[in-house]
Amino acid sequence: MDFLSHVLSLGAEGEGLCPRWQNLPQALARARASDRSYGLVMPVQAYTWLEGSAGWDVGIPEVSERIDVQVARGLQESEKRTRGSREVTAALVRSGS
Repeated sequence: MDFLSHVLSLGAEGEGLCPRWQNLPQALARARASDRSYGLVMPVQAYTWLEGSAGWDVGIPEVSERIDVQVARGLQESEKRTRGSREVTAALVRSGS
């Protein structure tokens, strides 16, 4: 999806930051100075995070006598290996004052 076009089509101001992450402080300043809603669109790593840094990424015990827990742990480890680092786009939007 083209988030920047979507933001602009809604009457907001906005800009894309890909791949200019170093421009984020200036872009935030422009967004804060705007009297209209302002969207900042940038790529993010949707499936890369630190262990336990996501609320839904609850640890499953490594050691258990219960078969269902062992199966769940195996599925969790398999999922972590296949997450990869697929890049998606996120849009941050600030409403005007």
